Amino acid sequence: MSNAKNTPMVLPISPDAINAIFQGAKFNDYHQFSTVFGAYQERTHTVYKVDGSELLKDDNNPDLVKKYKYDYVVFECQHGKIRRRGTGKRQTETIRLGCESRLRLKLNRATMIMEVTVWSAEHNHVCAPPQFDAKGRRILPQVIPYTPEVLAAKKAKSNRPTPYSRPARAPLAAVNTSLPLATAQHSVSEGESGNNTLPIVSTEPSPRLEKLNQDLFDFLNPKSEAEKVEEQRNEMKAHLQFIKNSIPLNDTQGRLEASKKLVTILKLVSNTPVVLAWEQALNSMPVQ
Repeated sequence: MSNAKNTPMVLPISPDAINAIFQGAKFNDYHQFSTVFGAYQERTHTVYKVDGSELLKDDNNPDLVKKYKYDYVVFECQHGKIRRRGTGKRQTETIRLGCESRLRLKLNRATMIMEVTVWSAEHNHVCAPPQFDAKGRRILPQVIPYTPEVLAAKKAKSNRPTPYSRPARAPLAAVNTSLPLATAQHSVSEGESGNNTLPIVSTEPSPRLEKLNQDLFDFLNPKSEAEKVEEQRNEMKAHLQFIKNSIPLNDTQGRLEASKKLVTILKLVSNTPVVLAWEQALNSMPVQ
């Protein structure tokens, strides 16, 4: 009675090694796998290194140990995760690209067949023959920014409904007053003109707009404390001068009393020799 149905499928060493490596592929021994996997790396311009393994141990069957070599072995692309050596201050780091391509080969003890249980064939870099610079140093391959998996993930993320978010308030920009401004009294509507003529533009801005521009300029260009104090002093001087001039010239007594009161305020604003001389002169004048 034939036991062909119970015999697991074993891939022969095919010249087309690219199609011989896949998840679920089975091999008679480690030598067969190594030959096929080596041809795969040569034809795809890739290099895989052993990332982890467990050696097969059987003192009673040294031939099996020689035939299969590993109980399991994991290979990763040479441009895989970054490796650091040392735990002190002088740590060394391997320059890698973080490629996630890997393969795991496991020995099935029930069938004594080596099977590929994990296989990730996608690389995040260009697979090409090694390149060298003018000094003979190997150049790292170019990184592919978006692999098919990344593109699929980005597409799925973009298809999700975006929750409403209030837009950030942008800072106000300075208004350019050099441009001509249109006013309501000079504009002509399309219905009134009867054609598609452009509205008449006024080159003089309105006082309200000038005030708005000045307020905006003051907000964007704040004055220093010294400038603010000087501005307040000038305003107080102007108010005091207005109060003094509002008293009739023929009212000498009223102007004298107002001047004495204004001198006290002027000393707070500007304690100059002129104000002090004015105060001395007022005090020396006789009161009628």
